[in-house]
This record gives sequence, C-alpha cells and structure tokens, in this order.
Amino acid sequence: MPDETNLPGERAYLTPPSHAALPGSDRLRVGLAWAGNPHHKNNANRSIAWEQFATLTELDGVDFFSLQVGPRAADCAGSEVVSLEGQLNDVAATAAVIEPLDLVITVDTAVAHLAGALGKPTWVLITAMPDWRWQLSRTDSPWYSQVKLYRQDAGKAGWPKTLDRVKQDLPKRLA
Repeated sequence: MPDETNLPGERAYLTPPSHAALPGSDRLRVGLAWAGNPHHKNNANRSIAWEQFATLTELDGVDFFSLQVGPRAADCAGSEVVSLEGQLNDVAATAAVIEPLDLVITVDTAVAHLAGALGKPTWVLITAMPDWRWQLSRTDSPWYSQVKLYRQDAGKAGWPKTLDRVKQDLPKRLA
C-alpha cells in the first residue's frame, strides 16, 4: 500500500521525448505559469493576476519563459517574458520545453505536476486551503522531491506576501 515512505518522489519518473531549444543566454532560465484552467472550480483562488505575478520578473540576470496556455497566455504580451505558447501543443511538447529550464515557478496547475514528475526544481504557489495533494502544513511535496511550496497566508486575501517570499528566494538561485 503506498504511503509517504514509498512514493516515487525521490526521482524523476517522466522523461520528455525531446528537448526544446530555447532562446536566450547562459543566464538562469525560469518558466512561469500564473493561471490554471478557467473551468476549474477553485481557479479564481489559485490563479494570480498577471500584474501581480509579473513582479517576479523584475530580477536581472534571469531569462523568463511563459509556460502559460489558454486565455491567459497573452497576459504577458509586451513584457520581456518569452512566450512559448505556440510550442505548448500537448503534454509532451510542454515537457520538452520544461526540460532545459533551471526552475519552474507556477500556481497549482498541470505545469506543477508535470515539472515535478520531470524532477525539475519547481516552486508552486498554493492557496491557504490547497488541493489535498499539497497537504496543509508542508513546504515540500511527498510526490515530487524537487518541489518547494509557497503557501498563501491563512486568513489573508491575495498573494502579495507569498510573491514577496518567492522574490526573496529567487536571487539565491542566481548565486
């Protein structure tokens, strides 16, 4: 019977069929997804407005890539975030794009689970009352060893403090 002691989270258990060649330099490469499926019952709580999420992209020395699909993919138009929307046609193509990234920062979407299954360092921003998979008090995930959870503060509406914690940790990835 599976329990937290025998989950496959210690290693990647998916491998993309190919790797995408991404534009950019030898700088840190970070993939971003800020919104989930608009039809999900909790999407209004788990998705973040681009204007708020975009504050993460203010750090110099990082190439940011959008992993966002669907109606919110165009949110980052006009920013320096590289849109990959045309390349994200299915799960295999998305996995191929995630593979060369150094880090994925996402809200609770399929991107979080795909990046986790690929063993990619992933930071997931989750609501104060998240989906059961993220449990209630962990900062890591029993499912994916490379996932770090950033929880929204209980009783506090919005995402500013959660985004501030991510912004504090992101420069450490450059070091």
